[in-house]
Amino acid sequence: MSEDLKAPITFGTNGFAEAAFDNNNLNNAGDDSVSCNIGVQFKDGHVGMISQVRYFLKEHDPTKFINITTFQGSMDGVSYTDLFQADENVHEGWNYFNWEDAAAYPKYQFYRFSGSESGSCKINEIKFIGVETIDDDQTSKVCQV
Repeated sequence: MSEDLKAPITFGTNGFAEAAFDNNNLNNAGDDSVSCNIGVQFKDGHVGMISQVRYFLKEHDPTKFINITTFQGSMDGVSYTDLFQADENVHEGWNYFNWEDAAAYPKYQFYRFSGSESGSCKINEIKFIGVETIDDDQTSKVCQV
């Protein structure tokens, strides 16, 4: 899987979530709120099956992220599953998290970074590597025209 996914719907606690998905590493979502989040939603009936998430940090304080900022997935946008947490390796520039085993690739309609401290969602850019697919394991599907 090597395709950059472009999720069409962004969301976040400060209203500037689209800044993290605009292909511009110089701006950020600028969220200083406590209990912040920033993420994407795939359209109804679809999921993003990802093998890698990349996130770019510029001029950040690592203590705002380490063991605080968590990447999560959800099928309903309400109940989230923790997928990984930023650790002591977080740094300015591009950070990566990979799922090596295809059987372990997460498959959710919603993905978000969530933080519990002021500044823990100040992410300049977010990218997903994977595929957007219909969430259906039937052998055939009727599509509306």
